[in-house]
Amino acid sequence: LQLEKKVLDLHQTLNPKKFLCDMLPGHRFYYRLHRGLKRYERLSQLTWHKIESKKQNGDYKKKIIHRLLLLGDMSAKDKDFSKAIKNFQERHGLYPDGKIGYKTLAAINIPFKKKVNIIKSNLRRWQQTKANLGGNDIIVNLAANELKIYRNRRIISKILVASGTPKTQTPLLSTNITHIQINPKWHIPENITRTTIIPRALKDLKYLKKNNIKIYDSWSKHASELPRTTKYLNLFIKKKKSWRFTQMPGGTNPLGSYKFSLQHGDGIFLHGTTNKSAFSRAERFLSHGCIRLADPTRLALFLLRTESKTTSKSIIKLVTTGKTFVRKLKKPYKIYTTYQTAWADENGTLYFRKDLYGLDKNYLGS
Repeated sequence: LQLEKKVLDLHQTLNPKKFLCDMLPGHRFYYRLHRGLKRYERLSQLTWHKIESKKQNGDYKKKIIHRLLLLGDMSAKDKDFSKAIKNFQERHGLYPDGKIGYKTLAAINIPFKKKVNIIKSNLRRWQQTKANLGGNDIIVNLAANELKIYRNRRIISKILVASGTPKTQTPLLSTNITHIQINPKWHIPENITRTTIIPRALKDLKYLKKNNIKIYDSWSKHASELPRTTKYLNLFIKKKKSWRFTQMPGGTNPLGSYKFSLQHGDGIFLHGTTNKSAFSRAERFLSHGCIRLADPTRLALFLLRTESKTTSKSIIKLVTTGKTFVRKLKKPYKIYTTYQTAWADENGTLYFRKDLYGLDKNYLGS
């Protein structure tokens, strides 16, 4: 019956090509990138030459210009060199200073054939994505460290994020945001407690107090607080006690002022941060697996506004109290974490990012 309906819809549609493309894995995201693949396959047929550094090459700038023209970062009508370099840098996740440094030259020298393989690996990942993304949902591209909020198939907001390191990768998820916590407590995972918190506390006995971290004798809601002394820290290590270390809300709490809980998140959630300087970096693979937000207030305001007349002033007022507030969303909001090292926007412009998680290799068999 479902197939018959699709055939009927295809027969009735005014745009059969678009209808069929929307049925492809990843829908319009897959289709956009597939068009980019065709273009790079044509480029890969050209003779390839590595561009040597300026000191070793008299025709250095001329060759760079030729490459930028091929890639579409420069046009015959607009040969502003600095502007073209900035376009290229922005498409490759590099700091857009308009200058050709080591990283920019290395990116310019990535062979077209390699980019074809990168695109193919991303298409394969889209083929495994069953859902129709980009309707009314949130998509986090871990490779680009960027969150996009979609409403009626349009991007209405973008937020910079920091994701897990290559050793503590943020997983690919298809789930829902179910709760928002304002001024959250951080129940520190045991692996972080043992590898980070305990060593610091043993070096500085005032560390736990200065960072407002309390110790509880269990993970139960009715757990009793324990003294923050060397005796109990050593007891925790030697007897492998299952105690809970909880950092209270405040300026030292790394979750910042917001936490966004996920359904079936396996311990992964989105949160604010006290380290805002991290978002000035081009690459932000910094966390233990959770997703840090540059502007969590914007996300909180969007989610709460879909259900009530929440204003930024009312949210900030709650933050300033220092008390923990938990709000369950009436309708959980869909969120996907994806890993796109190559993608195309609505204008067909292609973007690339480094494969720091090594997922492209899994698809390319290298």
